[in-house]
Amino acid sequence: MAQILIVDDSPTEIHVLKTMLEKNGFQTISATSGEEGVEVATKEKPSRRPVLFPRMPRRRIFRL
Repeated sequence: MAQILIVDDSPTEIHVLKTMLEKNGFQTISATSGEEGVEVATKEKPSRRPVLFPRMPRRRIFRL
């Protein structure tokens, strides 16, 4: 089963996305900032990563 990393600075948006994805059979993990997202992605190795993190330089994200 795919594990999806959700990164957003809005707890409401995270909740909405988690609910939608989990109802469709996906496992989710989340982070509330770009920095936290990088840490979680490095530690958890989700099968799906976000294309962009809030407030993070894009070149850092693509090195994960």
